[in-house]
Amino acid sequence: MHTIYQVTKICAIGLVTALCVIWGTILLPLGTSYALYTATQTWSRLLFEICGLDLQVGNTQHIDWNKSRIFVANHQSHIDIPVLLYALPVALYFIAKKELKHIPFLGWYMQLVGIIFIDRSNKERSARSMELAAYKVKRGRNVISFPEGTRSADGDIHTFKRGSFKMAIAHNIEIVPVAIVGAERIIPARSFDIFAGKVHVEIGEPISPDGWSNPDELAEFTRQKVLNLHALGEAKLNNQQESPALFI
Repeated sequence: MHTIYQVTKICAIGLVTALCVIWGTILLPLGTSYALYTATQTWSRLLFEICGLDLQVGNTQHIDWNKSRIFVANHQSHIDIPVLLYALPVALYFIAKKELKHIPFLGWYMQLVGIIFIDRSNKERSARSMELAAYKVKRGRNVISFPEGTRSADGDIHTFKRGSFKMAIAHNIEIVPVAIVGAERIIPARSFDIFAGKVHVEIGEPISPDGWSNPDELAEFTRQKVLNLHALGEAKLNNQQESPALFI
């Protein structure tokens, strides 16, 4: 019975993904960012209903959402992308590993709207991808990156790779640290089982690249901010404090 239930959830997610890709494609003539935001908000909301998730978002009041930035987050689970799409009230352009472009429907739509794919095995192509990301931010688009490079198998927040921070320094782009808490319990590492539960997203204050010249030092500074936000979010999630968080 458990297996049938999990398979039903996965099939429902696949169907919703296909329908939202079609919906987002129909909306493209109204503007890429509008189509992306509308389709991904619909997609993530439906995924939350299917999976039985509650999202708690903390500390949104200090962010000027009209200004484009690089958002950097820890990476815990397959559910992280819909979590961030739902939590952050702007169209988000991901820096995603190139393998995602081959996912049916989702990968195709990501290519269609201009999601940035990165080939971490090739430094030259990786650098070009980061330059493209900087160009998009300068043109008013918000980019989100998982600087750990891959999902954490043990739940810890590992070393942040320097690419996003090198880009921020070179192009004078602010960084917003974001911590995701609880996602690893929804879809555990090395598992396709989906469990109902609560996820918390804690958003930090923007970090200016002014005064920074070493991307590795900025990466570690930002990682420490994410660690602090994660601890704060974990306390809120565990205590189920409703203020100052926003429940969606």
